[in-house]
Amino acid sequence: MKLKKVEQTVQEILENNLKARNDNFVLVYEVYQKLDIPVKFEFMGLMLEHSKYGLPSFESITRARRKIVKNHPELQSSKKIKEFRKVQEEEYFEYALN
Repeated sequence: MKLKKVEQTVQEILENNLKARNDNFVLVYEVYQKLDIPVKFEFMGLMLEHSKYGLPSFESITRARRKIVKNHPELQSSKKIKEFRKVQEEEYFEYALN
């Protein structure tokens, strides 16, 4: 999937789905639901067959999210979720430095 199409799809989802703004797993799920894939995957199939179907990576989807939110702050996560992510980030830095 082309990155521009990923970005357009992510923006559409963020505009219409508040849960996707707050949870990257919901966002990835919704992006995959929008794709025209001939079969529905179980988790193992998704992980092992992603390239066969041209599925965008989780990272591509979350990068597109960050780019969109930078240009459209109204599509940001809720304040509560941003605070939670900040705590997680601080915990990660503490872990990484030790």
